Amino acid sequence: MTPDGTKLKFGQAAVIDDDSDGKYKLKVKSIEAAPKAAYAAANLNETNGKMYYVKFDVTNLGGAKYGFRATAPNQFFLKPVFDSSEKGRAGGNPYDNLPGGCDKASYDEIAVGKSASACYYYQVTGPTPTKVMWDTYETEIVWSK
Repeated sequence: MTPDGTKLKFGQAAVIDDDSDGKYKLKVKSIEAAPKAAYAAANLNETNGKMYYVKFDVTNLGGAKYGFRATAPNQFFLKPVFDSSEKGRAGGNPYDNLPGGCDKASYDEIAVGKSASACYYYQVTGPTPTKVMWDTYETEIVWSK
């Protein structure tokens, strides 16, 4: 498992050990601003903050109790890094493909050793986030450029 406090570059993988999802590689590829057309598609009000996409890959390393899917990473643990004075909310895996390339991830099971891509969307107030964090309150891993 990747240790608490690890700092990675976008595209580098961390190994996550989760009680129900088993072990998996999590590779955050990017955080990107969503286009204006995405707000209506995600049913978000643009005045509540900027919308961002966190794009990532997961690889099933085994041990999942209930099957492993591209959406295995908890959307509340994987999130943009923003200041405590700012507000953010998680949209997670979109119900439909969103403009700008945040596509709905498949809920099909992924076999051990196989990988899949996913995208979660978030809305954040304040400056543009440049980092993404995996924070389980026990383990914090941060990706950046």
